[in-house]
Amino acid sequence: MGELPGMASIGNHPSVTVDSATLAASPDAAVRAGGLNRVLVGAAVGLAALSICCCLIVVPWHRWLAARADINPLYWGDLLMAVVWPAVGALLVRSQPRNVVGWLMVVPALLGPYLLLAHYAVTSALLFHGSLPATTFATWLAVWGFAPYFFSVPLVALFFPNGRLHSPRWRPVVATLVALAVITTAAGMVMPVGLDFAEQVPNPFGIAGFEWLPYITKVGLSIVFFAGTALGLVSVLLRLRGAVGVVRAQLQWLLLGALIAVLGAVLGTPGLTGLPVLVLVTFRSDVVRKRAIRPRVSIGRLLPKHRKPGAVLEHDVVAVGRVELLDGGAHPARRHPNA
Repeated sequence: MGELPGMASIGNHPSVTVDSATLAASPDAAVRAGGLNRVLVGAAVGLAALSICCCLIVVPWHRWLAARADINPLYWGDLLMAVVWPAVGALLVRSQPRNVVGWLMVVPALLGPYLLLAHYAVTSALLFHGSLPATTFATWLAVWGFAPYFFSVPLVALFFPNGRLHSPRWRPVVATLVALAVITTAAGMVMPVGLDFAEQVPNPFGIAGFEWLPYITKVGLSIVFFAGTALGLVSVLLRLRGAVGVVRAQLQWLLLGALIAVLGAVLGTPGLTGLPVLVLVTFRSDVVRKRAIRPRVSIGRLLPKHRKPGAVLEHDVVAVGRVELLDGGAHPARRHPNA
């Protein structure tokens, strides 16, 4: 059985979901949920593959273009983020299709097409005098197309690890960060500036006289990243207070990834690459599994009536174990004594 959607509780077992009971009792519901999960996984894998393929094309293209035109060096941090984040996100979506964390990490897959279109726009502008099809559109996207990670980086820690906020009080924080990211992106769309690695190619939709817009984007970007990261760390620390077992281990690994990202930002290296790698470690590695919670929860009430009350199949135990992981460690009293 795949990951089970929904987070509502049943009876005295908060870690078991309403949807899990529905799926256990209704084969048709299980088939429908499984089909949707396959669609979600396929979409995530497709986006990640698209981004990676675009980056594989961009690297030789940039070398070819640099030999024929005056352009800035390729920023490898963008390439790493366009490859590592979507790849890790696709793996997480494959494991937990309904978890927001995986999808937030898939969002930077849009950086791959952005880099490809930017090179197309610069090639057209500098070598073909803008005569290639859709040059204007590609150039415009190349001005602001890096914006997807404005939405991903600040929010991952807030939703980690179960895809839910620590409490409803964090909803205004998320709304504010998203609003700032939208404003920053909108300002970038009409900035009268050139492209990042070819400043002589201007934004075709830049508004003359609004040369102050780049300062808006810099301020907005700083707030989104630094304030968002700080608030995400506060959320993680609050979760740690009541977390046990596997969830506590996940949060500790995320803190290490955040530290690597901050050090990378200070040192001017692509430290954000370390964050998704350690997020993947928290969900998949034996380091975390060795500390996993092994709940002794009777799920007889969730089984179809034709099963014996005490009969529990292996995949049912796995399903309950996964739901326990998604529960976010909010029930410290339920820790197994051998965990």
